[in-house]
Amino acid sequence: MYCPEWNRGKVDRFKPLLLSNHFVSAVYAGLCKGCALSRFRDNYSATILLASRQPYNRPMQFLSISRRRIDQFPPEAFTVALVNAEAARVRALYASGLLRQVWKRSDMPGAAIIWEAGDEAEVRAALASLPIAEAGMLEVVALIPLEPYPGFAPPV
Repeated sequence: MYCPEWNRGKVDRFKPLLLSNHFVSAVYAGLCKGCALSRFRDNYSATILLASRQPYNRPMQFLSISRRRIDQFPPEAFTVALVNAEAARVRALYASGLLRQVWKRSDMPGAAIIWEAGDEAEVRAALASLPIAEAGMLEVVALIPLEPYPGFAPPV
């Protein structure tokens, strides 16, 4: 949602890590005093306090770190068609909501991906569906389940 107050820097900035990605754009818009959702700003602290006291029952988030197996496959094995198919599959996983964020690694060919799923098996199945993984050319170095960081919650 476009908000001119946000773009002019008049909105209090906060750590978006407090919230899931589904909610961040609505929160940014809601924190603006000039927009229709300004009531959210008043309820924001109470919402975070309430959420910090309840068990985390949303889908889990996972961090996967992968690398292309360039030690076992020559560069020409990673064809344009294969890379394009990989990109299309990543876009489809993003559109489904399973893949939340993706970064290209700068230290070696590969990716770091934030997933949101019901369990680890769902993430492993999604990773296995990537064309480069199907070709045996991708190694998942780590798949780490994540939990919300409790340090942003008010002290007990």
